[in-house]
Amino acid sequence: MLNGANKVASRKVTIKDVAREAGVSVSAVSNALNGVNVLHPDTKQYILEVVDRLHYIPNLNGKNLKTQETKVVGLFFTSIRGPYYSILADSIYQGCKKYGYELNIFIHDRADNMMANILGRRIDGAIILNDHVGEKEVKLLLENETPVVFIDSAERLNGFRDVLKKAGITLEEGIRVPEQVNVLGCDDIESARLVKPSVSTIRISFEKQGTLAINHLIRLIQGKEKGCIEILNGRIIPRESTCLRE
Repeated sequence: MLNGANKVASRKVTIKDVAREAGVSVSAVSNALNGVNVLHPDTKQYILEVVDRLHYIPNLNGKNLKTQETKVVGLFFTSIRGPYYSILADSIYQGCKKYGYELNIFIHDRADNMMANILGRRIDGAIILNDHVGEKEVKLLLENETPVVFIDSAERLNGFRDVLKKAGITLEEGIRVPEQVNVLGCDDIESARLVKPSVSTIRISFEKQGTLAINHLIRLIQGKEKGCIEILNGRIIPRESTCLRE
C-alpha cells in the first residue's frame, strides 16, 4: 500500500482521499470527524489516525455551500459572570458533542450584533439567554424560520412585577426582611447562602436546563419538532429571608 502522505503530497487532501486510504466510505469519515456515535470505537480511532497522517483539514465553506449546514450551534449571552453560565454552557456543549455539532459562544449586549450572526447563517440554530431580544427580533427570527430556543429572558422579571401589582405592592425600599416581607430568589446561586439574611430560593438544575435546550434545538434544526414551552420543576430551599406567618 502506498503511503498516504506521499500519494497526495502534491495536492490538497480531500475527504475522498481519507476514505480511500482508510478503506471506508466518505460518510464514515464524516461521522468520525463530526463525532456522530454510529461507528465502532476502533474504526473511528483508525479513521482519525488516517486524518492526522494525511493532514486532512475539512473544508467548512464547501460543506456549507453543499448542505446549507454549518454543524454549529450558537449560544448567546450578555454576560458569563457567575457559576450559572459555566454550568449551563458545559451541559449544552456536552449535548452538542453527542449530536456532532460544535458550540460557539457569543457575548453580546446589542441585539443587532446577535441577529447578524444568526441571520447570516453562520450557525444552524441558536440558544439565547439575552434580555435585549424584543418583539422586532422575535418577528425576524420567525420570518426566517430560524431554529431558536430561549432560556429565561424577561419573563421571570415580568412575572415578579405582575405578582407585586396584583398584591398592591410597589418595588421594595426600607423594608425589613423577613419581618415585613418574605424574599424568595431563583437558581440557588452561591451568594444566596452567603448574604445576610440568607436568601430562600427555588433550586433548578442548570445541567437539566442546558440539556433540554440543546435537545430541543437539535430537533428544531432537524425538523422533528415545532416550538413549545418547557417548564422545569424547582425545589424550594428555605432560608432566613422567609418565615411562616400566623
